[in-house]
Amino acid sequence: MNVGNILRYNARNYPRKEALVSGEVRLTYEELNQRVNSLASGLSKIGLRKGDNTAIMLQNGSEYIEIYFALAKLGAVAVPLNFMYKGMGLKYLMENSDARVVFVESRTRGEVEKIRGELRGVRPLAYIHVGPKAPGEYLLYEELCVSNETKEPDVPVDEEDDLLILYSSGTTGFPKGIVLTHKIRLTYYHWCGLQYGMRFQDVHLVNTPLYHNVAGFMSFSQFYTGGKV
Repeated sequence: MNVGNILRYNARNYPRKEALVSGEVRLTYEELNQRVNSLASGLSKIGLRKGDNTAIMLQNGSEYIEIYFALAKLGAVAVPLNFMYKGMGLKYLMENSDARVVFVESRTRGEVEKIRGELRGVRPLAYIHVGPKAPGEYLLYEELCVSNETKEPDVPVDEEDDLLILYSSGTTGFPKGIVLTHKIRLTYYHWCGLQYGMRFQDVHLVNTPLYHNVAGFMSFSQFYTGGKV
């Protein structure tokens, strides 16, 4: 079992059930799974492989969820970063995480641009821009989600494989990267669903940033139950 299987199973068992609502975007489990598989296919084509770290510098949106699931299916490792980081703080996180792919949007692209030339030893395969406009060297997120095959990725992902690196707040020094496996996160989802009585028919409202630990595991706990986020 791995985190990517949550979406795979729900798309198979409840294809028409609404899974995700974000602004004007409304996706059923089947639609969400197809977009996630297309994104995973696109990431594979640019060279992202199992175990590669992937930085996410985004505010909340449907794309955040899609990226999480796509990386989980590929066995790649999500590195959600506080989108308010800038300057030396952002440079430290980028270098420390050794990100192979970086997701940005209009709000965060400028800060990433400022430190790109100063990064030591970090040579991402690609910078991917979420949104309609980006400079020529950026890949467009939406094109990856609609222009690739939608079959399930053929990557063996075990529950002991790394899923996520969460950075601490750094209150006693530099932020520390906390590595979580698929098994650890699935245990969170199971426990959270039981503890808070999450049900198949429930709707979870995300009101805190998804780069934060609690927002992440609460949201995916609802997906774990087959509910709506």
